[in-house]
Amino acid sequence: ARALARTGHAEAALAALDQAMAATEEPAPRANLEAVATAVRQGCYASPESQQRPADPCVDPASGWSLFEASAVPDPARGLQNATS
Repeated sequence: ARALARTGHAEAALAALDQAMAATEEPAPRANLEAVATAVRQGCYASPESQQRPADPCVDPASGWSLFEASAVPDPARGLQNATS
């Protein structure tokens, strides 16, 4: 959604966020998604050249998010499954 908004597709970003919110009933993820939607509506992710960008600096509510769980990353110290000697 942030990438869509950054490239000038705020409506598509909001639609993606709506779909994500519809996929969960958990309060914490829904609150995070709503925070991103609010930032999109305020123009926080608009490109620097955009006239929609607010004068005040925006806080990115998703700036600290990870794209994966740390436990999902293989530990190189244990070796790779398909590695050969």
